[in-house]
Amino acid sequence: MNLADIQDELEANASTVSQFILTSLKGEPKELYKASAHYLVSGGKRLRPFLVTKSCEMFGGTPKNALPAAAAVELIHNFSLAHDDIMDNDDMRHGVPTVHKSYGTALAILAGDILFSKAFQLIAVDGKNAGIDDKAISAMIERLATSCIYVCEGQAIDIGLASNQQFFPEPIYLNMITKKTAALFD
Repeated sequence: MNLADIQDELEANASTVSQFILTSLKGEPKELYKASAHYLVSGGKRLRPFLVTKSCEMFGGTPKNALPAAAAVELIHNFSLAHDDIMDNDDMRHGVPTVHKSYGTALAILAGDILFSKAFQLIAVDGKNAGIDDKAISAMIERLATSCIYVCEGQAIDIGLASNQQFFPEPIYLNMITKKTAALFD
């Protein structure tokens, strides 16, 4: 498999995951769901879902089996971005206005909360519909919840580091970035 084949497969997986997510992000009030999809419709590599899909395939599963978990990981990633942008008061992310700048802080918080909740719903409901057994669904929910805890711990460390006017030891930085960024690759 060459680089072009990998890029094509990555793009195809990104498209499939994005369509699956956007189909599931529907409800009222519409503005809330529009805000929750804000980063998702602006593109992205969807590397985390790709790795979930490939890991599933390595153990004999199919992309269809992996889709709920792959989408859930992407939703958690987007949830963390929306809340991180509020905490950092960022104006732009990947060339688009942040959710809170586009929809207001209150709606951005709720949009992040929808993404967080929807991630677990996808695993529980759509995972079962994809033929995943209850024991595996429970294990996936436990693993995703643990990753979410790590992301939050990493964000809290980041906030502490940002408020500190002095340099901090490398191990503290590595702990922060491992929890905040790498937790969803675990």
